[in-house]
Amino acid sequence: MAGENGPNRTKVRSELLSGISQKAHVPHMFILDRDERSDEELRKLRQVGKHVHVLERRELENYLFSPPAILAALRKRSGTARHRGKLNSTSEDEITAILRSACYIPIR
Repeated sequence: MAGENGPNRTKVRSELLSGISQKAHVPHMFILDRDERSDEELRKLRQVGKHVHVLERRELENYLFSPPAILAALRKRSGTARHRGKLNSTSEDEITAILRSACYIPIR
């Protein structure tokens, strides 16, 4: 998470990752989520080279969203007839739109 010391921590992190990459005797890659990193932090991390990949989405967990599964779970757990009726008329596209707006991620 970026805070007051964000740029300093990023410098240490990118230097640390670079050092590990130079000393590693096995093929490797560091995969990081975006978290709340600034554009400058991302630039520094990407400068480490081919051994660092920063994901597009903010959190790794955002890749686990499945609109059909979420809708099925909501339908199964809906308690009242009113909620069931509304969920039965809800589409996967509507769930996708809600996730996109809430998570700021390009869900497919």
